[in-house]
Amino acid sequence: MLAQVSTNKLMTFLIFTCLNVACVSYSDPESVATSYVEVIYDGDVKKFKKLVEERDYRSSLDYKLFIDGKSTGRLETLVHRKGISNMKVSKSTINKNRSSVKIQVLFNDKTIKNLVISLHKKQGRWYVDPMSWARW
Repeated sequence: MLAQVSTNKLMTFLIFTCLNVACVSYSDPESVATSYVEVIYDGDVKKFKKLVEERDYRSSLDYKLFIDGKSTGRLETLVHRKGISNMKVSKSTINKNRSSVKIQVLFNDKTIKNLVISLHKKQGRWYVDPMSWARW
């Protein structure tokens, strides 16, 4: 019985820790795409820089605004939509080193947004394409 309780506590701790550090499998486009959506709506620049290649976020005005903290995505989500309630991948396709992931986002105000995140693979790791930003 004690071993069962300890195991349950350990599993809960591991899941909580993994969620808090935003576990991302960079070898899985779905994981990268869903993490990207969370990062954009949370305004987390540090995690954002891990999901987008540096050459891409330095070349896009929208990305520069996001990195400088001048993006409206986070404010709109927090104020108008009351944050994200749930996200689910509705479709995912991979064609060689390209991927497209369709994600349905349910906000706490009950609005739904369908997003398409395009990704590319470089040296075994998936990155979000800059064009994904324009589809929000």
